Amino acid sequence: KNLTLVTGIVERENNYKIKNRLRFLGLADKTYDKTKLVPFGEFIPLESILGNLLDILGLKLTNTSPGKDIKSIKSGLINLSPSICYEIAFDNLIRETAEASNILLTVSNDTWFGKSIGPIQHLQIAQNRALEHQKPLVRATNSGISAFLSKKGEVIEKQDYFEEKNLKRRIMLYSGQSFYTNWGNYPLIFLIFLYFCYVFSKINAFRKKEF
Repeated sequence: KNLTLVTGIVERENNYKIKNRLRFLGLADKTYDKTKLVPFGEFIPLESILGNLLDILGLKLTNTSPGKDIKSIKSGLINLSPSICYEIAFDNLIRETAEASNILLTVSNDTWFGKSIGPIQHLQIAQNRALEHQKPLVRATNSGISAFLSKKGEVIEKQDYFEEKNLKRRIMLYSGQSFYTNWGNYPLIFLIFLYFCYVFSKINAFRKKEF
């Protein structure tokens, strides 16, 4: 039927490594594994040192392996830039696949935030990525807030906290690169550098006047 189903899944590979994964079924039979893992949520930093201590405390944490490739997923005319959970907060990570994509996708489990401000902030971060790259974005969560975002980062339609609602909408795809896609934060870093050079020169000039 020329369809692709996308689902989030925790999957164990043949080598017993556990991956936090997006699995694409149907027209695109591919996977994307999360590369930016949450410390103590998905992996244990300094496991050789802290592992035994956590076992004594009775904290059985799963050690997830990070994905190796940051890649876009192609399905027919759709070229999708995927991200899992808080990966959407890493602008440079999204830039790696946004250039070749025509739509952004982020999937998350925000249940532990409940009805706090957490899911709202997570949605706002996703809005920034859509605006930066001038590409529509689909955000899917199991407890809210799920949403369709326009290329301007505006919320077209959403499903709120723990709301039973099906979202279905036609999305216009956009190719090409925005200024941010091509240059990222480098122009801002350059301007900050010039500002500090200016401040430093003023400080030196003031000191010379004093002497």
